[in-house]
Amino acid sequence: MFSYQFAAQTHIGGRRENQDSYGSGMTPYGFVVTVCDGMGGAAGGKRAAETAVSLIIRDLRTSHHATPEPALIAAIEAANQAIFQISRLKTHLHGMGTTVTVLLVNKEAVYIAHVGDSRVYHLRNQQVLFRTFDHSAVFERVLMGQMTEEEARLSPESNIILRAVGVDASVDIDLHQSVWLPGDRFVLCTDGVSGIMPEPELLRQISQPKIPARIADELTEHVNHIGFAQGGRHDNLTIAVVDMG
Repeated sequence: MFSYQFAAQTHIGGRRENQDSYGSGMTPYGFVVTVCDGMGGAAGGKRAAETAVSLIIRDLRTSHHATPEPALIAAIEAANQAIFQISRLKTHLHGMGTTVTVLLVNKEAVYIAHVGDSRVYHLRNQQVLFRTFDHSAVFERVLMGQMTEEEARLSPESNIILRAVGVDASVDIDLHQSVWLPGDRFVLCTDGVSGIMPEPELLRQISQPKIPARIADELTEHVNHIGFAQGGRHDNLTIAVVDMG
């Protein structure tokens, strides 16, 4: 067996509706957490994010794949197809979609799957071992050396994402596998968290030696403080923290 502590927070920020969603639970493959950030008007984003969270966890709990990797891919692909079909059948939901980040951890390994610009961080001794790379237009330019990550964060095009679940009939999923050690921390967050502050400041916030519930509560408060100070139109925000025992 393995032990962990988990906590999560989601908040509407300065928007009229919270289109972020998260969920967690135990599956035959281990403990899973998923965080999604929906997009689309007329409640489409909220519907897409909630659908993805629900279906991914449900499918992982009932999957018959022998190993976690194909089970994760199949669950996200099934959520993609379901959201895509809903948007085709309901005109007012056409074009809806969602980012997806999934963390699955068991006694042998950790598996991280993602689509879009919500992130997962793996920290050890307050250092980043791994971080997902945003599927966005500006981060493609970062990869090509045309701008820094801070310039990308501040760019007016920072909200243009290149991959999302539910927008097309198929989806390209990034999957990462690694090992964990006791004391490791995993943080999942939407761009309402990562996009409001420089990354060094975010890393200081999530690296503090506090229990996950305190990290989630204090970071939510910090993001809202920044957002309301800037006019109160800041994005929905969601953070999930898993500490390994």
